[in-house]
Amino acid sequence: MSPSRVLIDASNIHHGGGLQVATSFLSELAALRADPGEVAARPWLRDVDIDVSPAVSANLTDAGVELPLRVVRPRGPAHVSSWVPNRSRAEVSFVVLGPEYFAARARRRIVGYADVTSVYPRPAGVPPHSRGSRIKWVARGIVSRLLLKRADRVVVETEAFADATRRRIPALSAPVDVVPNCVNRTLLEQCPVPRSTTGVRTRLLYVARVYAHKNHELLGQVGEELTRRGHDVEFAVTLSEEEWKARTARFRRHCVNLGPVPVSGLAKAYAQADAVVFPSLLEAFSAAPVEGVAAGRVVFASDRDFVRTTCGDAVVYADPLDPDDWADRIEEWLRGPEAVEATIREAAQAMLASLSGPGERAREYVRIIDEEFRRAR
Repeated sequence: MSPSRVLIDASNIHHGGGLQVATSFLSELAALRADPGEVAARPWLRDVDIDVSPAVSANLTDAGVELPLRVVRPRGPAHVSSWVPNRSRAEVSFVVLGPEYFAARARRRIVGYADVTSVYPRPAGVPPHSRGSRIKWVARGIVSRLLLKRADRVVVETEAFADATRRRIPALSAPVDVVPNCVNRTLLEQCPVPRSTTGVRTRLLYVARVYAHKNHELLGQVGEELTRRGHDVEFAVTLSEEEWKARTARFRRHCVNLGPVPVSGLAKAYAQADAVVFPSLLEAFSAAPVEGVAAGRVVFASDRDFVRTTCGDAVVYADPLDPDDWADRIEEWLRGPEAVEATIREAAQAMLASLSGPGERAREYVRIIDEEFRRAR
């Protein structure tokens, strides 16, 4: 393989927000590779190597994206070979979402980083770990931070997370670039999403897989309180079958599971929702509340800085540790939806106008890769 190539690696992304980021970036990259002017300015685009997980590959196929992909299956031959040091494989590697667990495969290494649990302290409200789980969690954080120090350049989604990463890893010498998250073009082109709700129950959507800091159990508590107050509400969640079975009976009583939703299915999920909830306890920059606003839905979100710095007054805030506060805010909307929507409409429009788009994000990634490619040569 020619050492004049660039390697883009999204092979360690299987679900969650990283799947949206990888699918969006690679979709935009396909468009850039089809632009003769872009290829003339950056010849490496023509021969770029792209490693993806089966999940990323499936999302790109659903979106009709054509790229020369190498699908790296967990524990398959390509995955095993990635652990063998081979710096001559490429001039530059870009791991879309790190840390980079594999051996060095390029002379210059760029790593996208959003590992909040390895950077921030454990937030209040996260259920306590068992002794074994806590040891594993601490060890994973140490490994993640150590691996990041190998990068020649780091890409994060917010200035706040960049600052937190530098504080948490003072030995990190690599420059840190901030490239904000955004709404995937597949969804963006269908926004605002018309409602197609037909059920008698009011549905609130939460797009997230199960991690402790995602705070899913709050939904069961809020559902219980709203039912006690006489409201017929359900929460739609996007869990795997195993995740769903592991939830409490109260949670399942007040929720309906859509299963994991591919990027191409997001518009349908939003169409079937009357509103969106985002009760997470910890994030770097989640696209979920931004997607909800773009889809034209009222978004109820955690009253935390990681939401406020992005969404401002475009969403309705509630304390993620207080189910009654969530029930109060949702009940206000149920009793007077037009009034609630009017209070956030102007801020929502301003927020959406201020955000960068998927094409801009992809061009920023490509610019960073190109700078490192020129340094490597």
